[in-house]
Amino acid sequence: MDELSVGLVAGKENVEAFIVEATPFGRLRPGDRRLVEDNDGPGLVRSLDGPLRASTDLVGDAWLGCLANAAAKLVFGLPATQLVVGIAVDGEVRDGGQTVMPAGLFSAIEDAPARLLREFKGRGIEVKGPPVFVDHAVAWARGESTSALGSLAEGVRGLLLVWGRHVRWVAVAADGLTEQLNADLGENSLGFDGLDVAYARQRGTDLPSPILSSARHGDPVACELLRKAAETLAQGAVVRLGDDRRLVLSGILGRAALDERLRAHLREPFEDLLDGPGNQANTREVEDSDGSAVHVSREEAAPAIGAVALARAADQGRHTDSGGTRGEPSGESTP
Repeated sequence: MDELSVGLVAGKENVEAFIVEATPFGRLRPGDRRLVEDNDGPGLVRSLDGPLRASTDLVGDAWLGCLANAAAKLVFGLPATQLVVGIAVDGEVRDGGQTVMPAGLFSAIEDAPARLLREFKGRGIEVKGPPVFVDHAVAWARGESTSALGSLAEGVRGLLLVWGRHVRWVAVAADGLTEQLNADLGENSLGFDGLDVAYARQRGTDLPSPILSSARHGDPVACELLRKAAETLAQGAVVRLGDDRRLVLSGILGRAALDERLRAHLREPFEDLLDGPGNQANTREVEDSDGSAVHVSREEAAPAIGAVALARAADQGRHTDSGGTRGEPSGESTP
């Protein structure tokens, strides 16, 4: 039976599903099919108050059902095949990928791979081995080193700043192996969830306001908050970077930093420190095409590609002899 790789990116509000395929040169890339499934789909209720909130199995099965629905719609109409499935989770991943706590839910989902496998079987989908759950930041880092368009595809060492709802740092070795680095106490409040709240308070309201949208329209308060946050994280990058790592800006930051309306507030603070005359990094080895030591992720499917890469490694590990090389474990969140 043919084999097909599916990468799922499980966010707080939706699930992105990608077909992931190999290039002739051994890299991975997104295929022609991609879809987004709203987490408000059948079976998952946004408000988890009352009896439903107490029923962790029901909540977990509903969330897992959203993942299975997204994959089922993605492969609908394709010839019968086995799926290799990797899931990048925005949230916590523990116990070697057995336990996940997705963003927006109130409780952990235990035995997640086996339960998702049952969801697939209930939809008539055959999966090659248990699905592999991976921390979103680790998946993104692995995708940057595995994707044909990844910023670390040349096998250089890297430091990935995944600046999204929260701030996450991941060090990437030349062979693609990853290590999560702890965010400092002051950095933990600089995720976009926290910045939305801080921006709202400066505007005199307790309701979170989208700071990026306001900054795009030139709101001076939003622009100043973003630039101060970027300056703080740029200092953190200098401390962690070393002399032979390439800095890659990703997450919400990666997409926003490509917007010329936001570049001065989000990207330039990093460039000012890393490209300035006082920079001690060896930028000759790590600079990008425009001569900067700061790279911006251009592979939107990087988390899906990274999750698939780790799922393939796990599948290969299951099929090696006892004396062979084992596949990598799935990435876990740092508590």
